[in-house]
Amino acid sequence: MNTSNEELRELADITKCTFSFVDSMVLKCAVELRIADIIHSHGKSITLSQVASSIHSNSVNFGNLKRVMRMLVRIYENFHHFKTRHRDSQVI
Repeated sequence: MNTSNEELRELADITKCTFSFVDSMVLKCAVELRIADIIHSHGKSITLSQVASSIHSNSVNFGNLKRVMRMLVRIYENFHHFKTRHRDSQVI
C-alpha cells in the first residue's frame, strides 16, 4: 500500500473515532422526541412536517429535525447492510 493510501486510511480511522458519538446522540434524541412512536401511531407514511407537528415542544427546529431523520436513515441502512452481510456467515 502506498503512503497516500495509508494516510487516507489512518485519517478515516481518526475521523471515525472522533465522530463515533454522533450515532448514539442521534438515537438518544430520537428516543427523547418519541419519533418512532409518532411514526408508528400515524399508521402510514408520514411527512417530516407531520412528525414535527406531533412533537410535544414549543419550538421544533425543522432543520435540526431533518438532520436527525437523515442520520436515523443512515444508521438504519448501515445496520441493515451489516445484518444482511453477516446473516450468511453465521454458523448454526
